[in-house]
Amino acid sequence: MKRCIYCGRENPNDNRYCAFCGEELNHSQYAQDEPEVEVVDDAKNTSSTNHSIHCPNCGSNQIYLRTTETGGFDTSNACCGYILLGPLGLLCGLASDRESTTVRKCKNCGYEF
Repeated sequence: MKRCIYCGRENPNDNRYCAFCGEELNHSQYAQDEPEVEVVDDAKNTSSTNHSIHCPNCGSNQIYLRTTETGGFDTSNACCGYILLGPLGLLCGLASDRESTTVRKCKNCGYEF
């Protein structure tokens, strides 16, 4: 098993890129020779590093982030609220757990990681 130096997770030996963060796994000599440099742009208050994310499936660096939200109106909470509080209790249905998940997606092959 290869361990990614960027995220610390283990990957199968035949992977070229990390399945979790998309970084190249065959970089042990490169990482020792050239340290990672962080560049901070004060005007935009953003930072970037000297490496780019690659798709673990095809190796492409054309990656974008996709965010999915789950949850919303929960009918069981609304029913309980209606029984306990009357018509105003229907608003309890809005008190459900909302979850947001962000994944990286490759524009080249469509692989999500």
